[in-house]
Amino acid sequence: MDYSLVDSFARRLDSICPLPVQAVHDTAFLAPSEHIYICATSCSFSRDRGNICLEKDSPLTPSYNPSIDHLFHSAVPLASHLPTLAVLMTGIGDDGARGLLSLRNAGASTVAESEESAIVYGMPRAAKEMQAAQSIQNLDGIIRTISHFGEHHVLLA
Repeated sequence: MDYSLVDSFARRLDSICPLPVQAVHDTAFLAPSEHIYICATSCSFSRDRGNICLEKDSPLTPSYNPSIDHLFHSAVPLASHLPTLAVLMTGIGDDGARGLLSLRNAGASTVAESEESAIVYGMPRAAKEMQAAQSIQNLDGIIRTISHFGEHHVLLA
């Protein structure tokens, strides 16, 4: 998503979602089960004094910015000991597919959006082809999966 659209997108989601939605521009300490976070630029997960945070990365050289692969790879150490749900949705290219596979291999639950509901099926298709997603779901299924996960686990989105 273009950097200039993230704030308006987050505000729109915030107006319709039961959980507060926050755009991350620099660093955000994650509040378990209480927020949805949207990265405005490439971010990575880290730990700071026991807290999990999303931090803005210095400029990267990958093909995509924000880089979903980079974000997902940064979550692998967390996924090995925390319940983790990773969802890869519509987008061009294959960004996120390799990171989704790494998360699946680390024990995370992984979902890719179906061709039926994806506006652009590139990223979810790549995840499906490399068997990175444990399930392929349409948008309604993804919403149900996230809700179910949030009811049973600490949710870090």
